[in-house]
This record gives sequence, C-alpha cells and structure tokens, in this order.
Amino acid sequence: MSSYAISSATKSISYLNAEQSKLVDERLMVIPGFSIDQLMELAGYSVAASSMSYFTQLSGCEAGKKVLVLCGPGNNGGDGLVAARHLKQFGFHPSVVYPKQGKGAIFENLVRQMIDLEIPVLQSMPASSELGDFPYALDALFGFSFKGPPREPYKTMLQSISSSSMSVVSVDVPSGWDVDKGDIHQTGFLPSAVVSLTAPKLCMHNYSGVHYVGGRFVPPTIAEELGITLADYGFNSNQFVLLSPGDAGQRAVGSVSAATGDVLVANSPSMEAAVTMKYPSQGTGDAGSV
Repeated sequence: MSSYAISSATKSISYLNAEQSKLVDERLMVIPGFSIDQLMELAGYSVAASSMSYFTQLSGCEAGKKVLVLCGPGNNGGDGLVAARHLKQFGFHPSVVYPKQGKGAIFENLVRQMIDLEIPVLQSMPASSELGDFPYALDALFGFSFKGPPREPYKTMLQSISSSSMSVVSVDVPSGWDVDKGDIHQTGFLPSAVVSLTAPKLCMHNYSGVHYVGGRFVPPTIAEELGITLADYGFNSNQFVLLSPGDAGQRAVGSVSAATGDVLVANSPSMEAAVTMKYPSQGTGDAGSV
C-alpha cells in the first residue's frame, strides 16, 4: 500500500499538444521498446489507482460501489477496460458500456477478461432510471488523437453522464474536447476529475478540477531526448501524482471553475514549444492511499 500527499514545493511539468503526445507514444514503441498492450496495462492501472483515490475522498470508498465505465473503440477505451478490471479487483462493481469493440486480439482479450471477472459489458447505456445506481463513472471514450465533434452513440453517452449526478473521471482528456484547444465543439461536458496520461495535454490549462497524472513508464532518456519535463513521483510505489486538488466543495460534473497558474515555455530540438506549468510535487504523506 502506498500513500500520497501534496507538498508546498512546486516544479515545472510539460503540457503536450496532440502531435507531441503522438511522438511520445511512437518513441516508446520503437523496437526494442514497449508493446501497445504493455503501455495500455500500465496506463489503465494508473487510471484505476487515481480513480480509487478520488472516489475515496468523495465517500470513503465503500466496497461494492458501482462504477459505470464508458469505453470507446480505440486505445483510450482499452485503458478504460484495463481500469475496469483493476477497479473490480479493488472491490468496486464496474459495468462497462462498449458500443463498438476495437479491432485485434488486444481488445478481444480485454473483453474476455471482463467476462471472466463477471463484469457486465453493455452495448448501450443503462436506462435513465438506472443511472442513479451508479455514483461514479469513468470516461474512456476518446483520447488525444480524437478530432471533430463526437458522433452517435457517443454524443448521447456523454450527454447522459453530463446530466446525471455521477462524479465522472476522464481518462487523459475529457471526451469530445480538442486536445489542444479544449471544448471548442461546445459539448458542455466537464468531468469532475481527469487523469492525464504521461503528461497533461494543452486543453487542461483552463481546468481546475481534481487533476492527476499517471503512466509512470516514460524513461528519463526519452523525456530528455524529447525535451519534456515529467511529473516527479518521488521515492515510492505510487502510480499517480495529484497535480491539483480542485475545488473540494464542488465535485459534481459541470462544477469546475477556471484554472490559474504560472505558465512557462520550454523549447527543444525534438518538440517545439512544449508548455510547462508549475504543479505541487508528490510526497509520501497521509492524505490518501492506493
């Protein structure tokens, strides 16, 4: 068991645009390197650990709480499936909404793992009358490579959780947002927490909800090569860093206020204008546990 806390010390962390995010993934998967399912497993575990931390702060994290996990057909959805599996092992009761399964053995295996753990896999959203049974939701529909406004059935799925009383955690970026510019398609979707993977994306600059970063797998040599500054996890087994606690009094979807912070710009030969922002560094206190 590991714990985390926010300290008063700050350092800079890079905020990446879509092209830079893609470059990090490509560099990680250069052979020999990481496989896509290996990265998906590490990312999904950090999402599950971050989500459990957030849910713990909301309600004491009672065993058996239901979590609705919305998964898209791409790698972001795969992260969500991995997170659902770990949340089940943590003691939650996840149900997965997966309208369109991703192609390939990776996604077939992930779905099989859901079945083996008796995690319901639904092709459509539960009825409106049943959404109240889920205090929490995990948004794993779209990641940093998504472009354009969300189409059906995902548009309706986002509207359903936005209009509900559920506390929603988004994986990497809020689904439907432009990774560089935010909610330019005016979806109105504003999750109560976000788990950025590897590093925050540019769209997160104006977000001041509960903000984590996870995905503790980028080697320092690659970070240095690409000219990016990653979160400092400290000397521990933590799988996430809490970048911002948000507004503790406003945790529901759609209640997050505008963010403020010191913004710096770091240039490198590999990644032009990787933006950095100060964040609270990670310690080993007693604010929560994973």
